[in-house]
Amino acid sequence: MNYDPTPDYRKYINTTALGALNNALIEKRQGREGFFFMFLGDMAIYGGAPIFNTFKQVMSPLKDSGIPMYPAIGNHELRFFQYKETKKAEAPARALRAQQAYQAAFEPPWTMPSDASFLKDYQNLAYTFRRGSSVFVVMDAFYVNEKAELYKKGYYSDVQLKWLQDTLEGYKNDTTVTHRIIISHQPVFDASGGNGRLYERYDKHPPPGSTKDRPTAASTRSNWIMWALLDTYKVDAFFSGHSHFYHRWNVVGGQFRHKYGQDFPPLGSEFDVSDIKRYIPDTKVWETTIPHVVTGSCGAEITPFDGNNVPAAARAGEYNFAIVYVKGGTVTVDVYSYGDDNGLWAPKMIDKFRIENHLVTTLPLNPEPT
Repeated sequence: MNYDPTPDYRKYINTTALGALNNALIEKRQGREGFFFMFLGDMAIYGGAPIFNTFKQVMSPLKDSGIPMYPAIGNHELRFFQYKETKKAEAPARALRAQQAYQAAFEPPWTMPSDASFLKDYQNLAYTFRRGSSVFVVMDAFYVNEKAELYKKGYYSDVQLKWLQDTLEGYKNDTTVTHRIIISHQPVFDASGGNGRLYERYDKHPPPGSTKDRPTAASTRSNWIMWALLDTYKVDAFFSGHSHFYHRWNVVGGQFRHKYGQDFPPLGSEFDVSDIKRYIPDTKVWETTIPHVVTGSCGAEITPFDGNNVPAAARAGEYNFAIVYVKGGTVTVDVYSYGDDNGLWAPKMIDKFRIENHLVTTLPLNPEPT
């Protein structure tokens, strides 16, 4: 079989779309202090050091303009690229190699916050940082342990969920914190499914400890627990990527009810069962309105909405990015699409909403806030 021993890794990355994104972000910055870029994963088709370094090179205009870039790891980042053997790209051992290459490639200060606090063993993967009165928590739904035994795609381990709980608990009574924003590549609720169910597309196998009559996927279980924590600690917004379109809907009390809780195995000693168990039964109704925002395309093919009836405050099948403004007790989010079949790359506002006291208001598509 013929193959190229020195492949051009740029062909696995949409440099045109990412270049347009660079230009748009630099323009939108307009001298604003505290401006930084969160990349929500899937930077290329495959992962590995050459591809990660190519991505950094493509995004270097941000660095040159002084805009930090903070990423969340996606599932494509763990598809370790070996030019002759792409069929086994997601084998656990190779996923571990890709993860290690990712951890080495993305280090502070440009591609990670210089003040980031990392979960143990999740260096450059799961982290929290603070800007002004806002706390950001970045989750990793694709962690592979050092023995390549823990590769449950789309799954948050109990260790990571407990860390999220501890982080949110630590800021619960901090009067200097006005906003809490969670970021992950994986959606919690499935905007590409027909009914907005908990995201379960990856791991179809029962989690450890379950039996044949308890077939709940580990990813479903961890997503349920995660949203219960977000609801309990009154998180302001959840941003994810993965699905290749823009989709926002507000998860409100009574909108989503599931009976997965009664099927979950025990949470284990590493999680505070006494704190979380009351959120597990199917009688749980979300009490805090939280916008679930999927802004998941910076170059991949757009996913069509055919057959999708998930309720949405706004959605668009186009390349997109969101700019979050924090001012006092108010968060305003402007969402732009860019790029079309005619090769036009000028940003166009497609959604605008405000979060204030956990009230989410859709705003007219007017100019940016001053």
